[in-house]
Order: sequence, then structure tokens, then C-alpha cells
Amino acid sequence: KIFEVQELSKLSGDDVKNLLLESGLFAFLRQRPYDVIASPEDSPKAIFISTFSKMPLAAKFSFVSAGLEEDFKTGVRALAKVAKVHLGICPKQINSQLLPISEAEVSVFDGPNPSGNVGVQINRVDPINKGEVVWTLGAEMAIVLGRLLRTGKLDLKRRIAVAGSQVKEPRYVETYIGAPLKDIFKGQLETTDHVRIINGNPFVGYKSSIQDYLGAFSTEVCAIPEGDNVDEAFGWIAPRLNDFSTSHSYFSWLLGKKRAYNLDCRIKGGERHMIMSAEYERVFPMDIYPS
Repeated sequence: KIFEVQELSKLSGDDVKNLLLESGLFAFLRQRPYDVIASPEDSPKAIFISTFSKMPLAAKFSFVSAGLEEDFKTGVRALAKVAKVHLGICPKQINSQLLPISEAEVSVFDGPNPSGNVGVQINRVDPINKGEVVWTLGAEMAIVLGRLLRTGKLDLKRRIAVAGSQVKEPRYVETYIGAPLKDIFKGQLETTDHVRIINGNPFVGYKSSIQDYLGAFSTEVCAIPEGDNVDEAFGWIAPRLNDFSTSHSYFSWLLGKKRAYNLDCRIKGGERHMIMSAEYERVFPMDIYPS
């Protein structure tokens, strides 16, 4: 379907919301709390967009949006007609082509993961109180909205990262939501045996097979060792010079913090009780008790 191209300045918040609904893009808006699909009946107090991720193997939005910055800005300006927009950026993006956007309130977040997590940004900028609702949208979908407003055509094309230790040549590809993973990984995997295909990144993505398709919210696809074909002598009692640990449980800590590890999907242990020893509190980014 071809949509009517209109001047953004002449559109109201209801016009933008109706366009989102008619085009199907409204399904990409998520509601907080609960991280469920937003309801058009709600009036959110704000819309949050994060333009970066510090998660492992995550796509860099500065590369994903290269040449598409104006579409991104248009999408953000359109959303600002629906509700106040909070834009979370990292220090490297301060002087990028993504800015300025006077219609959005821009906040700079620095530090390791999860500084790019939109939930963390909500907590730091404008926490949700009882009875309130906010919406979130992936930065890549703001580009799609801006492109729709500019051309009148719904184009779900996106640039994604193809990464992981099992990928021959980690790279970016331009593809579409719903594209077959076998086409995205074509020629990049030696084998699919004992390999974990992940729709998304290893932290928040989900397990897929090579016969599956690119997820609607996936900005990268990864391939890492499954680990189901690994047999170790002595198990956990071995010194483990090649395994990563956040503590000094393995002797690998003696080899320095900058060493690279080829991580697989084994949990290296069975289900058991969790003993709270301040490990969560030490790294938790919000001022609440995680335990």
C-alpha cells in the first residue's frame, strides 16, 4: 500500500498514531512496565529510544544509521507529536549526524553494559510511577517510520550485524525483517552441527535454527559454539586456564583481563539454589535491591 506523503508539521499526534496503526508499525512499540506491545488506547507519559547497545556482538547504531540519519530524525520528530521523546545516546554520538533533534530530550549515558538498555535509561531519566505508562521503540524502527513519512512506502529493510566466533567473516548485511537465516548466514558457517544460532545477541536473543527467519526485533544474528560435544576430564575441579570467570575461581585470571575467550552455551552446572553474596548488588545499575 502507498500512503499519502504529508508535511510532518501538519500532522497531529492522532495522525501519527493512526499512521502507525494503519502501517503496522505500532506493533513495534513496547509498553513499560511489563515490556508488552503498547495499546493505542493508552496515553504514555513519554517514549524512550536508545541509540546504542553495549551488549556483546551488538550492532553499532552509528553504522546501521549511516546515510539514514535524516529518516531517523524525522521518525523521532513524528513520535514527539504523540508524547515526549527521550533519546539515549553514548558519548561517541554527541557530535554525530544523529543530532541535533530539538523535539527530543537527549541524555548521554556512559559506562559498560547495560548503559544502553532502555529500561536502565528510563530508571535514570524518568522512572515509572504507579499507574503510569511509557512506550519504547527500537532506534532502527524510528528510521523505518521516517522513511515511511518521506516516501509513503513501508520499507522494513534494516542493516544487521552477523557475528559470533563461528562466523567466518563477521560483517553487516542489509536485509529485511523475516528474511531466512540460511540466506543471511550463507557461506559464513563451516557447519551448523554443535552451533547455537541466536536471533539477536547472546544476552537477550533467542535460540533459532538455520531454517528460521530474522526476528522483528533482532538487530543482529549470532553463531557461537553450542558446547554439547565437549567432554572435559575432571570437570569443575580442573584448573581451567582457557575458561572465563568473573571471580578467581579459575586460574585463567592469572593470564590478564584482556584475553579473548571462545565462549559456548554450556551452563557448566545443574539447577541449584542461588546463594546471595552481593554479586548482583555489585553490578546492578538501579538503586533497588535485586535480591
